[in-house]
Amino acid sequence: METAIESLGNFLEEVPDEKYSEEYVRAKYLFAVVNDVYWNVEGGMEGMESIERTIEVYESYLQIATPDEYPIDYSNALHKVGVKYRELAEERDREENLRISVKSFEDAMKVRTPNEYAAGYAVTKRNLGITYYNLGFTYYEMSNEGNKEHNLKLSYYAFQKALDIFKAEEYSVGSDTIKNVEDHMDVIRSILGFSP
Repeated sequence: METAIESLGNFLEEVPDEKYSEEYVRAKYLFAVVNDVYWNVEGGMEGMESIERTIEVYESYLQIATPDEYPIDYSNALHKVGVKYRELAEERDREENLRISVKSFEDAMKVRTPNEYAAGYAVTKRNLGITYYNLGFTYYEMSNEGNKEHNLKLSYYAFQKALDIFKAEEYSVGSDTIKNVEDHMDVIRSILGFSP
């Protein structure tokens, strides 16, 4: 894994004049993905450092790519940035990082539409639901009932849209994912006392 990271890094350094060529942009995305796997799955880095570096490499990719030319990679990068900011929120600046996470997921769904990329849209919508859920409880801890309720409702509706796609025959996902979404929705219903 380290050899792949080093090779991609060397390639990216050697072709700065061609930084917007298709080959360069794709290598930049691959560099982000490989580093993400290495830092976060293989244990190449730990804690905040891995989260911050992952955000950095994906945001670096997003600076040179466009959603029109690379819709799947671009939306995947935005999605990953959203996930990582949500993880960063567990460590510091909770409200701010959750807000950045929400924006990243919303930007990803401008590309990952339910009509063109339904499965990716549903996964991002579920993650948006988790982020709104966390934001709702952040406001609960701050005794901000209005924002708590608002964000939990946004969470509920995001989960519902994701669940509709997850349950569709052609986009079925594992029962654990569906149960996780349904459990979150049950908690929200019990807190808010509503059943849409």
